[in-house]
Amino acid sequence: MTVVVTTMPGGVAQVFNPDTGRITYKCKSERGAAMEIEALGGVVLFRAKGSSATVCGPSSSLHECDLVEEGGDGYAEAKKEAERCRAEFVRARISDLQKSL
Repeated sequence: MTVVVTTMPGGVAQVFNPDTGRITYKCKSERGAAMEIEALGGVVLFRAKGSSATVCGPSSSLHECDLVEEGGDGYAEAKKEAERCRAEFVRARISDLQKSL
């Protein structure tokens, strides 16, 4: 079995298993994270390191996470937190690239 691991914003790792089509998002950050996941229809708030969200076809599961669905209570705040995590991720990547030049 081969999996593809991708570093995502906010200290989240995406683990994709092409054999099963399963995608798991695992929080690696001690302080938690927020990430918009289109397949789940909203923003996932990862409460702590080790929390995860899994998508496999039409089914999904959350472990120590909260899903704030688009249009639901708190969605605007959750989206802002996800955007903050993404901006922080981009800044870190740009900084890494500049150091390597």
